[in-house]
Amino acid sequence: MKHFLVLFFLHGVLCNGSSLTISLESLVTWEGSCVLIPCQINETLHFANLTLATVAWYFQPSSTHTWLDYSGHPIYDSSKTLEDHANLTSPHFQDRVQFVGDLSIGDCSLMITQLRMNDSGTYSAKVATLDENQDGQQMFQSTKIHVREKPPEPKMEAMRVGTQEWWTMKVICSASYHCPEEPMVLILRGLEKHLPKRTIGNRIIQTTVSFEPTWEEERKKVTCLLTSKDGAQKSKSTLQLDVKHVPLGVQLVLLNNLPIKEGDNVRLNCSVRRSLPDDNWYNWAKSDSHTIEHRYSGPKLLTFPAIPGPATSYRCEACNWVGCTSSQTVTVDVHFAPKDVSIWKGAPKYIDEGSIVQLRCQVGMANPRNFSYAWYHDGQKLNATNEMLIFPEIVMAQSGNYWCEVSNSVGTNISPRILLHVICYQCYRTPLSITLSPLASWKGSCVWIPCYINESPHTVLSISVLWYFDPDIWYDYSDHLLYDSSKTPMDQVNLTSPAFQGRVSFVGDLSKADCSLMITQLQPKDSGTYRTRVLASITDYPWPLKRFLSATVNVTVAPRDVRALADTEEVVRVDHSLRLRCEAGMANPQELTYKWYKNEEQLELVSTDVLLTIKQVRRKHIGIYYCEARNRVGVSRSLPIELKHFCGPSLPVDCYIKVWS
Repeated sequence: MKHFLVLFFLHGVLCNGSSLTISLESLVTWEGSCVLIPCQINETLHFANLTLATVAWYFQPSSTHTWLDYSGHPIYDSSKTLEDHANLTSPHFQDRVQFVGDLSIGDCSLMITQLRMNDSGTYSAKVATLDENQDGQQMFQSTKIHVREKPPEPKMEAMRVGTQEWWTMKVICSASYHCPEEPMVLILRGLEKHLPKRTIGNRIIQTTVSFEPTWEEERKKVTCLLTSKDGAQKSKSTLQLDVKHVPLGVQLVLLNNLPIKEGDNVRLNCSVRRSLPDDNWYNWAKSDSHTIEHRYSGPKLLTFPAIPGPATSYRCEACNWVGCTSSQTVTVDVHFAPKDVSIWKGAPKYIDEGSIVQLRCQVGMANPRNFSYAWYHDGQKLNATNEMLIFPEIVMAQSGNYWCEVSNSVGTNISPRILLHVICYQCYRTPLSITLSPLASWKGSCVWIPCYINESPHTVLSISVLWYFDPDIWYDYSDHLLYDSSKTPMDQVNLTSPAFQGRVSFVGDLSKADCSLMITQLQPKDSGTYRTRVLASITDYPWPLKRFLSATVNVTVAPRDVRALADTEEVVRVDHSLRLRCEAGMANPQELTYKWYKNEEQLELVSTDVLLTIKQVRRKHIGIYYCEARNRVGVSRSLPIELKHFCGPSLPVDCYIKVWS
């Protein structure tokens, strides 16, 4: 038993340390095919050169215990002659065994043809060699062959090649190749539009197709066919492609026609050329010259109103569960009309005639900023088209309201008005004067406001008159216009302030320097200041002279809306003080006198007392009271009030006087 264990151990050492190699431990083939069993002898063994060698092959061998050798089913022995070899070969392998090696180069390969199912098993090679010292060596090596009824299915795999942003897919189909006498071909079905690459080597045949995945390949089934050279199918395998990648070809597209104008609806579309899977979500980023980048989530199509402001940059990011890809940056530049237009005045509040005056039309925001300018003086367009309006030597006739109009390709805006008030001392020394006398009248009557122009010592060539009622005054008159001599009677009707419609008559004669006005059907609210502006051209003076004068009209009214009421509390305890007050709602003049009455009898009080005071009110004071208010126009009486006496239910009894309206 010990002797057997030692021999077995030595056998293992020889096998494991031998220079005999068979390339594959297990070879899979199929019935009717052939198999080439590779066998190679290295040139050295333990640093000793090998010389002549013989090889013997066995099927399903068993080791002998007494000899380091194989026994059972010999199928080839290179030391035998052909005749001896024919008798040696196991009948099961007759005419199906070929030695295809070359011992002179250490090749001990064997081929089995016309394979049968019962050819499956272990095949072992025994190699006998001599080293340079003429010492004999034996080497043993085995492999297993599995003969299947049908060819095995080809092996298929798919892999990604490249970066995350740009990659290709590679589909590989391979099969073991053990029979050189029966060439096989691998064909990939489903990827015919792509060029295949076929290779044979290391006993493997392989077909590879590389391509850029598209929607067509998503979940596509690809079949690999193993065929003979004449096209006969042997076996096949199927693989379903799993094409997944981040969104590719992400582009941010501005859908608007340019230029974008204020009020337009800006539309930005984040387009994706390819994405697998395609259930994308989108992130947006924007920034301008005033803010850092701001990120937020949004839809694929981003819409928002175009508002004035600096140009804003937008960028989108398309994401799926594989990853995210950013687009290029798109700038949205909104065009809008000039805003915050104003006039800068390089002059004092009051301007001396002959001074240099400069006005500049300023714009706060606008896009684009290529402007055109227009200037206006009292509604008349000037022949000025620059940003600056310059008066080298301003004259009084150039006084008035000025504004500028700024335009770009989008629109126009107008500045607020500014007033230039030119003072002309020489002008005011001229003898031109206006006589205007104030008058008073009463409600329902009329008033004639006289107005005359003194011509001496000059001759008045032309006169223009405007009348106003309580106008806004800011170096000129405006609002509540009553009459304009430059308008036709038809225009005058529409021009007159609504409160005076049908009640204003111009009774003057400008040809006779008479600028008088009449107001009829006077009402209390007509009381106030009436002002006239006269423009007159005179001889020996180069420009029109402007004069502003006023007259006061006082429409008198008798007291109205007179009321008697309690000035103290309405309920007063007996023996306490009680005061009644007399009030008038409207009166002109306001200098009023008052009288108090009880039960139609006048009370003896001071006539100017607005208050009726009862220092210790008692039961004898109950009754009906009223008051009268009087001015020099007339008198009005109030509605009556009543003083009543009553006592409370508690003890001791408390009595009161109450004022009833």
